[in-house]
Amino acid sequence: MASDRRRPKTWDDLYHKRFLNAESFQGKKVTLTITDLYVDELPDDSGKMEDHGLLNFKETKREMKINYTNGTCMRLMFGIDDPTKLIGHRVTFYPTSVPFGKEMKLGIRVWGSPELEHDMVVEVPMPRRKRPERHTMHAVRKGQQQAQETETKHEPEPEPEQHGDAWEGPDDG
Repeated sequence: MASDRRRPKTWDDLYHKRFLNAESFQGKKVTLTITDLYVDELPDDSGKMEDHGLLNFKETKREMKINYTNGTCMRLMFGIDDPTKLIGHRVTFYPTSVPFGKEMKLGIRVWGSPELEHDMVVEVPMPRRKRPERHTMHAVRKGQQQAQETETKHEPEPEPEQHGDAWEGPDDG
């Protein structure tokens, strides 16, 4: 066996991925610095091409598709109307179960940011639903344990974990 070979840690490691997914976080919260935000045309599940918002980060080569919930949480958390003003901000993401149609799947949500002075609750208006979803945006402090608060019925927040600013993301070598 050649010395430069890497053993996969997860099944996801076996496949080239352009985008971050919940498995990429290996069950941990990760703080990333946004370096770029743009729109690209990508195929949907049926192969039809659609515009998607994408984020790039300082800490990894992988990109993240911006969904409505995460985009709205970041907009409200930072109080910005111009999406390009997200560039330079640090955002903490975490893997959790999220609704996907009638199913629950593993997805990525915004936990908060080291830039916040204090925790804040944001309300995300949901299309086709009468009531908005409530999400707590946490003021992330290095080495500080956060109080666990569940703000939505379908998104139990995981126990907070200690984490630093560095992230050893998958295959970013």
